Amino acid sequence: MPMGCGRGDLRRFDLGRSWSAALVVAVAMSCAAGAMGARGNGFVRVMGTRFVDKDCEEFKYSGFNSWELMEAAAGIETSLPEDMSHFEGQTLVQWVFEMAAEQQLLVGRFFAHGHAFGGLPLQTEPGIYNEVALRGLDEVVAESRNKGVKMILTLTDNWQSIDGKKAYADWAGLKPDAFYTDETIKQWFRDHITFMVNRVNSVTGVRYGDDDCIFAWNLINEARCDCDVHAPDEACEPQCTDDIQAWYEEMSNFLKLQDPVHLVSTGQEGFYALNSGRQSVNPDFFMNNPPDEWWASKSGQDFVRNHNITAVDYASIHNWPDNWAAQTIEFQDQWVREHIADSIALGKPLVVEEFGKAVDADDEELRRSVRDPFFVNMYELFLSEVNNGSPLSGVGFWEFDANNNGDPGKYGVQTTHGTWTDIVLPSSQVLGNMLATLPLVENCLPGEIRAVDALVMDPPSDSYYISAGPNILDAVEGKEISSTSGISTARECAELCDSNRKCAAFAYNPQQEGGVCSIKKRLKKKESSGGSRWNVDGWQTFHRKLGGRVCSTDGCQFCTEEDVCLKCNSGSLLFRSAGGILACQPCDTAPEAVRAKREECLVPNIA
Repeated sequence: MPMGCGRGDLRRFDLGRSWSAALVVAVAMSCAAGAMGARGNGFVRVMGTRFVDKDCEEFKYSGFNSWELMEAAAGIETSLPEDMSHFEGQTLVQWVFEMAAEQQLLVGRFFAHGHAFGGLPLQTEPGIYNEVALRGLDEVVAESRNKGVKMILTLTDNWQSIDGKKAYADWAGLKPDAFYTDETIKQWFRDHITFMVNRVNSVTGVRYGDDDCIFAWNLINEARCDCDVHAPDEACEPQCTDDIQAWYEEMSNFLKLQDPVHLVSTGQEGFYALNSGRQSVNPDFFMNNPPDEWWASKSGQDFVRNHNITAVDYASIHNWPDNWAAQTIEFQDQWVREHIADSIALGKPLVVEEFGKAVDADDEELRRSVRDPFFVNMYELFLSEVNNGSPLSGVGFWEFDANNNGDPGKYGVQTTHGTWTDIVLPSSQVLGNMLATLPLVENCLPGEIRAVDALVMDPPSDSYYISAGPNILDAVEGKEISSTSGISTARECAELCDSNRKCAAFAYNPQQEGGVCSIKKRLKKKESSGGSRWNVDGWQTFHRKLGGRVCSTDGCQFCTEEDVCLKCNSGSLLFRSAGGILACQPCDTAPEAVRAKREECLVPNIA
């Protein structure tokens, strides 16, 4: 249950690294203010360095990792505690999400695949799926939806997961790093992306690609090259870093094509490559390792470059002082602050998706002296950034351990631990009440974001980006008039469309036959919920040049590229906010500047 406001809500640590006086006061005030209101409604989108929900409220979160929930839901004994009496008749999955919802842990991060210890692969071989695992994952997603806790789902894993990177390589009879380059393996992974997005939940009946309880997809957990700096081979060469970059670009673009409404990130730790100019931020450099032991810069990650991809919505990092042999709070603090600075330059939100600290024995005093100072530092840093426009938008501790009556392992945080009661929960309460005071995000248009996005790979001056709401171009498909190859730009494709009086829209694919332009007749609403995709591989664009017409059966019309207005049915206006979002709204709630321009925007409806 939510905690009260007594003096025991935050224990003062006798560690030389205690909660700051300002945050102690903030906790007391936040308790008095009451619990946080609903936030994070609908699909969350990105506007600059902020997450924004459908109500135009800024979304920041305190979250958690719980990597074995799929196995627990499927009844795998090694993922269940021996004593489940504290669940009080609930399943482990139900209890985890109930606790998270009650304590304002708004986002959980989960493996949407098997792992090395659970013995339950989601995919047993390419394209062959384990229905037991799938139904376990369905239950996790359904309970997340039921309790209003959002999810980050990882699509595969770099480590020894039974259907991770190595498994794909083993299926092809190749070395692990072939995962990033082999065309057959990449096609298997693209097929897996398509399968996951289109999976219809056996509990809720909702397609994963349509489920707003999913906050984001991680392409892969902690992508790395197979480089051993003590026995260097080709995996330690810069080419592997380039291969991972190309893989991120290809797979993020493909995922956005299949699922334009969910956020996408890398799921990486946040290391910097040798030639990045930022390798001094890496843990091995910070700890004064000799150059021949600079493993992080040879890991294959390159934080800024990896996240400077249009289809990657936010930057993600992890922090593991034990694994990285950088067991100082000073490193953790600098690590996060340096990534904040780079995320400002990228113009994207930043999330610390994993952080934790090992404790070698199940001992409360040891947790208090060894682990808790790192947790205090992380939450203090996060909360201090909430009101200053920082891109730091979420933190997730590793890991929420539901086994309250058993060994938590080195990293487990149980609800009986002081780490939970005295740090995690008060921090979440402070965050909730701080967010409640933030104003609505400017230039944000309220409303649900749905299935049509346009991405054009021309220079910015020739580019258009349309994200349409459910009443505009939701699940539409046009009948093709013609398809022409050798088209070099999307603008050239638009001109082909304009020259044909029957053309209502076009799809431009620069990755096919020197650039293929498919021009289409009036867009028709598709009865089945198969998503807004034309059957063209690669980038797809729903877009018209300035002054062109794009209509769907509900009569919405796109008439200019500017952030002005459009006319919809039933006395509504269709206009685009500065954030690039199109939506129909009643005339009386549309901005005055939009209503004033209404007559300038009228164009004939296309029958």
